[in-house]
Amino acid sequence: MDPFSITSGAMGILGVSAQILKLCYSIYDYYGGVKNAPQAMRDIMKELEALDPVLYQLRVLALRSQPIPLLQEFSKQGGVIEMCQRELQELADGLQKRIAARGFHGKVGRLTWPLSEAETTKHLLGIQRMKSTILLGLQADSLSASHEVLQLARKVDSSLSQIYNATEEITDSLEYREAEKKRREVLKFKWLHSDDFKERHQLIQDNRQEGTGEWLLRSEEFINWKEGISSRILLGLGIAGAGKTFLRFS
Repeated sequence: MDPFSITSGAMGILGVSAQILKLCYSIYDYYGGVKNAPQAMRDIMKELEALDPVLYQLRVLALRSQPIPLLQEFSKQGGVIEMCQRELQELADGLQKRIAARGFHGKVGRLTWPLSEAETTKHLLGIQRMKSTILLGLQADSLSASHEVLQLARKVDSSLSQIYNATEEITDSLEYREAEKKRREVLKFKWLHSDDFKERHQLIQDNRQEGTGEWLLRSEEFINWKEGISSRILLGLGIAGAGKTFLRFS
């Protein structure tokens, strides 16, 4: 059954429900209001009024663009929509027939509820069963939709994480390129010494005499600097050739 047919079915049930409620309200006038009306009639009306919003939810669901398995199950031959409409139509026809046959507007006919207790109970249970079935179906569909939304949210979160990681990699790459560019500019203008520092280091290390600079390592200034007691900067001043480089390699 297509969504339009399902919507028509739900609206048809609402129409029959409205017909029954109209008959019940007309009976109210003869009982002087709701308080004096038979309990059976009040129970029937209560169930019908509770059924209406459920049917409207079903109609809204049917208007969705994508196919919904729940509606296919509800709308098949002998499904809950057909059964609900048949149940309410039988109740409406029964009320109308009994009222007309008994001359409900007469003094005797207006004193009693048109249906027997057994008939009323049958219809009450039927309406309650249909309403519960539709409600359970709607709740199941809602849970399914919530699960789909959760799955989609997880996919979006995963995609965002991948985008973030890719962005980090691009940023790192750009930062590296920028740093390399600046390094080359420095070398280009000879702001740094162009000698091979590894070779220079080895030459100084080879020329250094054992014990050179031990006095510095034992000095109070160096120990305080090493242990973080004093400033984090240890400045060594001296003229060219004083031996600062050899002390540095101590």
